[in-house]
Amino acid sequence: MTGVRAHPTAVAIVPAFNEAVRLPDLLAILTSCPSLHDVLVVDDGSTDATADVALGHGARVLRLPANVGKGAAMEGGMSAASGDIIFFCDADVSGLTHALIDDVIGPVRDGHVAMSVALYGRTVYRMRPVLKLVEPLGGTRALTRDLWAAIPARFKRRFRIETALNYYAARSGGGLEYWVAPGLGHTIKERKYGLARGLAARGRMCWDVGSTFVRLRVQAPKVQEVQG
Repeated sequence: MTGVRAHPTAVAIVPAFNEAVRLPDLLAILTSCPSLHDVLVVDDGSTDATADVALGHGARVLRLPANVGKGAAMEGGMSAASGDIIFFCDADVSGLTHALIDDVIGPVRDGHVAMSVALYGRTVYRMRPVLKLVEPLGGTRALTRDLWAAIPARFKRRFRIETALNYYAARSGGGLEYWVAPGLGHTIKERKYGLARGLAARGRMCWDVGSTFVRLRVQAPKVQEVQG
């Protein structure tokens, strides 16, 4: 890690499963960003060279012995990282820049919100009515450690986590901010795994998101105030 760290309390956590091919470009941006004092890749039971690639590109690595899913991998990263502001970033993200990292971290660092999310630059998100209706899902987000601590453990599993973070941030004293980031993208599951496996993985993700959305609103759990 090089350069002057302007905001030494911000740390990047990257959950990664078999992402050796895509990690180098992402880590080149993260490890050279002055706003981040640490970059931690959580190797979620990969069977490829994910951990070795991450180490070779300047990141710290937490190796999990088995694939536990996104939410649990993020939780593992939280236990191994220090810092009051956490910048989560999916390993397959493309189009990330230092300026965008600052844009995501800034509202949280300045105390305006508990979480800030940059959405992928999809055409559908640019339609404002649609943006108001969709769940703001995105693997590029910054949040306070207090917000993470407020999420019940049952939601820190697989793809339940992003929906839960949105819910608790929006209904806490911290607040939620999200916007479409032009140029930000990622590798879709169908391209990663092939059509059949990709669609199956997408189906599991949609189930996690949808069932968590309903569960949170039907049960209406008490949300304690989260400090931004």
